[in-house]
Amino acid sequence: MLALDKSSWKYEIICKSEVAIDDASKQSITIEVDNPRLWSAEKPNLYDLEIWVYNNQKLQEIVTQKIGIRKFLIEDNIMKINNERIVFK
Repeated sequence: MLALDKSSWKYEIICKSEVAIDDASKQSITIEVDNPRLWSAEKPNLYDLEIWVYNNQKLQEIVTQKIGIRKFLIEDNIMKINNERIVFK
């Protein structure tokens, strides 16, 4: 039998937000994350995103997804991730 000691697990709440959603089939949500650990191929930092969906104050669904936070841009015809040039080989 394998027992897991949850007291040693580390949880980090990056942000918590409540958003009211109307009857639209799609909703966009923007959240601010202070000093995120950015994702790159060399450092694939991932976060566990957890969304709790309520209807009339009753929990309907919990959706979880691993996500990476990164900045992608094209500057002077150069593709960059997290302000670092992307080199294709």
